[in-house]
Amino acid sequence: MRILPLALMGLTFLSIPACGDNDKVELFRREILESREMDKAPALDVRIDNGSVTVRAWDNPSLKIRAVVRATSDDRAQSCKISSKIENDTLNVKIIWPEGGRLPDERCNITVNLPYGNSTHIAAKNGDIKAQHLEGSLTIAGINARVEVNSHEGDVTISNTHGNISCQEIQGKFTAKNTNGYVKVIGVQDDVKIETSNERIELVCYPTFDGVVDIDATNTGIQMTVGNSQVGEFTLETTNATLAWDLGSRGQLITNPSENKAVIAVGSRRNKSHIKTTNDRIKLIIL
Repeated sequence: MRILPLALMGLTFLSIPACGDNDKVELFRREILESREMDKAPALDVRIDNGSVTVRAWDNPSLKIRAVVRATSDDRAQSCKISSKIENDTLNVKIIWPEGGRLPDERCNITVNLPYGNSTHIAAKNGDIKAQHLEGSLTIAGINARVEVNSHEGDVTISNTHGNISCQEIQGKFTAKNTNGYVKVIGVQDDVKIETSNERIELVCYPTFDGVVDIDATNTGIQMTVGNSQVGEFTLETTNATLAWDLGSRGQLITNPSENKAVIAVGSRRNKSHIKTTNDRIKLIIL
């Protein structure tokens, strides 16, 4: 890709090869900024049809939105607008494209910085989705997206296809449904429910995790690490593959394990977790 700066209305012109031939799609880049004073964040809903979304909480009594538009003409780039309206206590953020809507090669990346507090919903296609240091419930819907969540205080729910999910430090429940992408969660405090296929799962629970893990996967390898104060009963089940475990000093096999199924207890058995997959192995590590 060649980037050629143009002294034209503050725009950048990009020449990008089109798929399937040697023709080039001419794209014009424009940056749009919007800010306002805001002591506390309302609920947030961000929706992007083709592009990436990053949402960050910061210790600042203001909202800042930065949109980078790439359009097929300078007129179209100049005509794009940020729409940010509060309706029913929710701030709805999206890009308004010129008449006729977004053209196939056009895209927009949005970054939102806002004060701490309240719930967030993010929906995006064909780009990255990043949520950092947020509070409240977080819901993410992605298509062809790479999803990252870091340092979240609250419950997290993610659905995605054809992209990876990577999360760290989730102080709440975690629910994910994914296809053709891995799911990696390092540090989670409450109940976990994961459905996925055709990749792998890596799950590390907080030492004080006090919940249930429910994993139902297909063609997916699973590795789960039990926190050093976590207790419960864990049923491992796979087909056409094997099971493995490191019981440490706390784990105990409570059934005669077969190649494809085992039940392991760690301290109290009141929390009963089920980890199931097909055509790949499961490994349980008990700290």
